[in-house]
Amino acid sequence: MSKIRISDEFDTSSADFIRVATLEELKTARMLVVRGARYPLLVIYDDGKVFALDNRCPHLGFPLHRGSVEDAS
Repeated sequence: MSKIRISDEFDTSSADFIRVATLEELKTARMLVVRGARYPLLVIYDDGKVFALDNRCPHLGFPLHRGSVEDAS
């Protein structure tokens, strides 16, 4: 299972991680929304990399997983 760091501190205790999915499950789904300690997280697999972000739009608070990404470079 993949683990996503959700703590602001640099402590690597097991309380700082949550189980999300296997890498194969994430590759198939391309993105997953999971419950983080403080807010929903959007976990994305793109171009061989895994990203985890707050699932809320910073401007209006809408769920990012319902939107689209353009020119993400």
